[in-house]
Amino acid sequence: MTTPDRRLSLDQWRNLRFSPPAAAPLIEPTLPATRVSHPAVLGPDQSPDRQWHLWAHSQLGIDHYTAPDGLRWQRRELVAAGVEEASVRRVGEGFVLAYARPRLGALDLGAQSRSDLALRRSDNLLDWAPASQALVPGLPWHREAGFGRRLGSPQLVPHGGRYRLVYTAGAVAAPGTGARLARYVGMAEGDDLGLSFVAHPQPMVQPTAEDTWANLAVGPTRVFEALDGWVALSVAHALTREATLASAVRLLISDDGVSFSPSPWPLFVADGAPWRDGRLGGIDAVVVADALHLYFSVEGRARLVRETIGRVSAQLPG
Repeated sequence: MTTPDRRLSLDQWRNLRFSPPAAAPLIEPTLPATRVSHPAVLGPDQSPDRQWHLWAHSQLGIDHYTAPDGLRWQRRELVAAGVEEASVRRVGEGFVLAYARPRLGALDLGAQSRSDLALRRSDNLLDWAPASQALVPGLPWHREAGFGRRLGSPQLVPHGGRYRLVYTAGAVAAPGTGARLARYVGMAEGDDLGLSFVAHPQPMVQPTAEDTWANLAVGPTRVFEALDGWVALSVAHALTREATLASAVRLLISDDGVSFSPSPWPLFVADGAPWRDGRLGGIDAVVVADALHLYFSVEGRARLVRETIGRVSAQLPG
């Protein structure tokens, strides 16, 4: 299942209270890379070797990490070169790795690139089958002037014998830096992991001018089945009154796993220390024992742009 190891009720999700982040990041880039981004996590109850597993991308591609406790991570190998924004979920007795494949379009120039989504399968988290194409950008909101046709941050969600694919699309420039932010969250559906998915015609989540926390963009989103419905953890970006960027992780609630409504307050805001006082990137969450652990990547506001990975945890009632 593409849920944390233990399903929570909607009330438990609403009442999450995270501890403050550590004074230093969990994972930093390994040279020559200057960033490590978009963590994807499996807990020991989901992995075949009872270890924690994490995947994250740098400028080189997606790397695989392991840890005995979810804290002391060691880089193992480069899983896929030239790709980004991975998620990994257990599906049946195996695992599915989903990621974005940036490509320079034949008719695009400069930053106007193209990225599609691909899936790979494995029985052991080490040997991955060749990639199959899952989705290509083809809807009007998949394309933004100046940024091209871009899809990203895919997550596979099995449901009712079929598969949903949650992903980001479009782009907008972050104030100050001009960095690309994903603008929308979409959903596609399919019956076969080896065939392309069909995208819903409208975004699943999108920014609105009236939304204090997401008036600019809605970024990477992870969907989980609850005991009595569905939830999503979603990165929200807003332009403040001071024309600066504010990034937060919000909880979205759904009855059917398709139509989501945001909660009024964020679960987590990236501020308070140089290494995390910047733009949030990717997120993922896992429940192990009696705690939910939220992993996130964040850019610092230092001169040299660096992206690192941190973790916050919320204890669950017994």
